[in-house]
Amino acid sequence: METNNTIFSSYPSLGTRLQNKKNLLNLIAKSGSISRSQLSSVTGLTPPSVSKITRAMIEDGILLEAGTAESTGKVGRKEINLSVNPDSAYVIGISLTANRPNIVLCNAIGETVDSQNLSDLNFLEINKTIITIVSRIKNIVFDNSIDKKKLLGIGISAASSPGSTADFLVSLPLGWKKVNLREQLERELNLPIKIEPRSSALLKAEISQQEKPEDMYLINVALNTGVSAYLGGNIFNPMSNGFGSVSHLILDAQGPLCLHCGRKGCFETLASGISIVNLVEKLDNSNKNKDQQLHSLISEADNDNTKIKNLFFNAGRNLAKGVDSIMTLFNPSTVIVAGEVGRQKDYSKGAISMLHELKYKNTEDFLKFSSITSDEAAKSVALDEFVFSKLFNIERLRMDNNIRMDNNK
Repeated sequence: METNNTIFSSYPSLGTRLQNKKNLLNLIAKSGSISRSQLSSVTGLTPPSVSKITRAMIEDGILLEAGTAESTGKVGRKEINLSVNPDSAYVIGISLTANRPNIVLCNAIGETVDSQNLSDLNFLEINKTIITIVSRIKNIVFDNSIDKKKLLGIGISAASSPGSTADFLVSLPLGWKKVNLREQLERELNLPIKIEPRSSALLKAEISQQEKPEDMYLINVALNTGVSAYLGGNIFNPMSNGFGSVSHLILDAQGPLCLHCGRKGCFETLASGISIVNLVEKLDNSNKNKDQQLHSLISEADNDNTKIKNLFFNAGRNLAKGVDSIMTLFNPSTVIVAGEVGRQKDYSKGAISMLHELKYKNTEDFLKFSSITSDEAAKSVALDEFVFSKLFNIERLRMDNNIRMDNNK
């Protein structure tokens, strides 16, 4: 297989042995198949260093030797390519959102092995929800005969809200206030847990699909909004010190009052899904919750309901004002708009229309509407933390992760 040697041509500086291991593993995974000499050429590591690190990963069962590539050395000599062993490790991703809650099991290269839907849960019954999640994780591992020593951890893409910390999850869409989800799941499953805001999870999925990630700012627009950014090689979100969010940037001081920030006319009240739901008078007496109402409105807009299409279009125009602020403050290479509202075609048309009025030309050069799914975002959190992490130590993780699962059914 011919490998694109431009991948990571500006690869980050290599410091520690663990960082070298992470960089090599990431590169092999993204390449699919690559030779040792190509790894050395791309990363700048010496051939002996590459051989030593990859030999250890082969012995651990993380890498496979398969296929050949033309050598950069002697004429006619063939080199053996390396690839990530899909069966070397497994992780679980959980999408913990009001609209598409799901559990997904994937292998070391991100291929989905199985999934279980969580849409039947009543998230207001917090203890019951956590007990059910634990049970279904055990079921999915048992049903697929996964060697528990190969299960490295769980990544959660959560619909988090301001006030969330590494230990406590606050989620207005779920109706949760400071739920210690990580501790409870780690206690029940004896697995390490990583929880990321949904916007960060989506951003990690976007980064994983790029050969040479550049600065980008992501806005997730669903019922509420969330933001995350990749700047200077680092990921930032509202939980990061010093990172500012556009979610409550004032767009119209005479606009609706925001119950979250206490001010009028912020981005959340004018460009989010909830802003559209609140404008539709005919749903005032609906028995549906606001998430269900939003789904209905998206369906109506997609079926050419002119009134609803205009509401999405105008909300998209408000989004563009936030994008303008992002471009002015951060000047990223790309602004990514994600989420079920962000993908709605009238919403995106409204955003592009307003950006043109704001004198932006060729919006396709910097504005992207993401197609990343909830499952892909959740998998990216787990893979980034437990497989491609610089702290990745498969033997230590396998010894630690002696999961207390009763498989005697």
